[in-house]
Amino acid sequence: MAAQAAATDYELLVTPEELKGGGVEVDYNYEGYARKALDGDADDIERAWAKKLETHPKTYDGFKFRLHAVVKSDDKVTLQVGLTNYKEYVGTQTNPRLRAAGNAHLSNALGCECVLTTSDNKIVLLRRSRAVAFASGLYNGPSGHAEPQYVWNKNNSREVLRDGIVREIVEEVGIPEKALSEPRLIGVMRDADLKPDCLFVVETTQTSGEVKEGYRHALEAWESERLAFVDSE
Repeated sequence: MAAQAAATDYELLVTPEELKGGGVEVDYNYEGYARKALDGDADDIERAWAKKLETHPKTYDGFKFRLHAVVKSDDKVTLQVGLTNYKEYVGTQTNPRLRAAGNAHLSNALGCECVLTTSDNKIVLLRRSRAVAFASGLYNGPSGHAEPQYVWNKNNSREVLRDGIVREIVEEVGIPEKALSEPRLIGVMRDADLKPDCLFVVETTQTSGEVKEGYRHALEAWESERLAFVDSE
């Protein structure tokens, strides 16, 4: 979720109020909730991927979770999740023909993003690097994707609802996991490209000064070009 975009560019699929009951489930079916192909879209995907690599050579493919649908009942929210990949995301999500054909034909790679607050009441923001594939130069909180490759014992729910965003904070900002609170899911949104993201709140026991020092050594610091802080109060 980029900081400079207008509020109207986003749609809340799940609101904070709908999560107050605390019931969130992940229904995983990699075949049943997969993207539906259209004739000729494989060529479209290959062309879009080749073009993206020309301008952003650090972009790499890999499996991602796909948000098929959100199902709501009185006491819980269920995320229906399948499998996609980053090449499919690059090649379908902004393709006018596939968007016109409907949501079923889009990758809908499920991302994660958080509001990260320090112990001295600062919100951590990262300015996205020119090397990343999308939203270069815009500010957002630590973000990325839950990764199917890290799932053990088929615990997809833990990866989507916790481990994915924790790993992004550790790798992008350099804060150790032991200095982070448990992530709290506050919503699910979809941006102007119809890409969905799970939204979290996370606190760290570190001060903004300690976060700034750790950022210098973060594993994936190349994905951002500046660390910034704003007051949370």
